[in-house]
Amino acid sequence: EAQGSLVTFHLATADATWPSKIATGAGSIVDPAEFPADRLREEKSASGSGPYLLSSYKEEESLTLEPNTAYKGAVTAKGVAIQVRYFETPQDVEAAWNARTVDIAHAGLPAATLAGIDPGDTDVRLSVGNSAEAHYLVLNMNLIGTSAGSKPGQSPENISRLTAPWSVETPLARWASRRPITAMLNSSGSPPG
Repeated sequence: EAQGSLVTFHLATADATWPSKIATGAGSIVDPAEFPADRLREEKSASGSGPYLLSSYKEEESLTLEPNTAYKGAVTAKGVAIQVRYFETPQDVEAAWNARTVDIAHAGLPAATLAGIDPGDTDVRLSVGNSAEAHYLVLNMNLIGTSAGSKPGQSPENISRLTAPWSVETPLARWASRRPITAMLNSSGSPPG
C-alpha cells in the first residue's frame, strides 16, 4: 500500500526475516515508469533515488559518484564527489594505501597491514562492523576419490589435500585472488590531508 513516499507492507504471517528480505535488491521499491511490471528493463542507464548519482564509469577501472541534488531522504548532509577505483590484487590496494593515494579502503588490505594499524593514530580510523555478507566454503567429501579400506572422502591423500595450506596454485585461491577489490579516493584522486 503506497501513499506518497510512504509504503506499508501487510504480511499474512509474522516474519522475523522480513527486514533482511526487503533490504536486498529483490525488495527494492522502484518507479513503475522506469521498471515495467511485466518485462525486464531494457535500458542500460542507472536509475535510483539515493543521495548519490553515478556520473561516470570506466569498466574495471573506476566510477564517480556525485551528490544527488534532488535527493529527499534520511541523509540530510550533502556529500562531496566520490571516486571509486577497482584494484586487481590485495597488494595493489596495499600499495595505494601505503602511498596514501586512497582515503578509504573497503576490503582488500592484507591482514598484516590491518593488524599494523595503530589505534592511537589520529590520521587513520579502522571501522569494524556487522555485515549481511556471507562467505561459504563447502566441501563434498563424497566426491573425492577413496582408498581401499577407507570411507568415501577419508582416504589419506584426500585428508592431506584438505589440510594442506592454500597456495596460489589451488583453484579456490586463484579464484579468490582474481575477485575485484575496491577502494575509494577523494574527488581529486590525491592523497588525503
